[in-house]
Amino acid sequence: METEQLKYIVEAALLAAARPLDLATLQGLFGDEHPPERDDLRAAIVALQARVGAQRRTRVGMGVGAVRRRPVRGRGDRSLAAFTVLATAVFAGGPPLALVLRSLHTARGWGLGNYRALFGAGQHRPDRSIPALATTILGPGDAGGAISASVLGAVLGAVLALALAAPLVVSAGRDDSVGRFVDRLLIVPMSISAATLGLGFLLAYSGAWIDLRGTWIAVPLVQAATAAPIAARLLLGGVRSVDRQPFEAAAVLGAGRLRRGLRIGVPLLGRPVAVAAGFAFAMAIGEFGATVFLARPDRPTIPILISRLLGRAGTGNFGAAMALSCVLAAIVIGAVALVDRRGRGQLG
Repeated sequence: METEQLKYIVEAALLAAARPLDLATLQGLFGDEHPPERDDLRAAIVALQARVGAQRRTRVGMGVGAVRRRPVRGRGDRSLAAFTVLATAVFAGGPPLALVLRSLHTARGWGLGNYRALFGAGQHRPDRSIPALATTILGPGDAGGAISASVLGAVLGAVLALALAAPLVVSAGRDDSVGRFVDRLLIVPMSISAATLGLGFLLAYSGAWIDLRGTWIAVPLVQAATAAPIAARLLLGGVRSVDRQPFEAAAVLGAGRLRRGLRIGVPLLGRPVAVAAGFAFAMAIGEFGATVFLARPDRPTIPILISRLLGRAGTGNFGAAMALSCVLAAIVIGAVALVDRRGRGQLG
């Protein structure tokens, strides 16, 4: 029997069964006299999957994409587009630009003096225009220590956030009352203040049976708890958008659940996981409201160190705070760009 004929028979059988069928079951549909070979059935399934995939891409291209790419026509559309671009540039680009300019401005003019003072280079190349920073707040090497501790803690916090989000995504992805309940439950942590979460974490884990005060794991844990709901929502959207047909085709071909998950699920979910990891890292490294209750005085995070510098008088402390803010922004931008590039590569 030709592959084209087998393709339509297999399609009809799958539609009638409304569930995956293995090769033995499909062979049994043809009787005992002239059943098709397993290789012929596999070829028919592959051809059917290719046709369905092409139809799906065509529908997507003719649907949402065409609406979103509507060309700008008329003076009104052009004015609205220009206003949108200008407003976005002013309100989104203004604050970062102001930080960069202030970090480069010193009493002697423009330069990198604030960055040199931030990292302790002023000891070897003194700049009288920048007052000496208090060693109790930012001594030589403290900025580098805060940056490295913040980056490592944020990486651990992002990993823990993904681990916390995974069971929530599995539960919320169910098509029943439990899934709908967990889906609504994910919204609740987003409405809780980070400061409230940090204070509650401090009270809950400072008792006689467990005391995390002053430990290195306390800050990554509270950062993970803050970022987990956002990571779960991002992952849930990716899981729900995954096409189920490749999994069903692999099941028909005899692939087990673990093999389907590793060979199909992991590549398809690569980008959602990368996006969730990037957002979790950005939230963790920039978190201030919860970590201010848990960070050790001798191991501050970058936001806490910025707050300490802003609380001290002197233009040197203010300039160092602006420089450290730019460093924090550069770390976040670099991390998001890295995970986005890796996510695109996995799709690719």
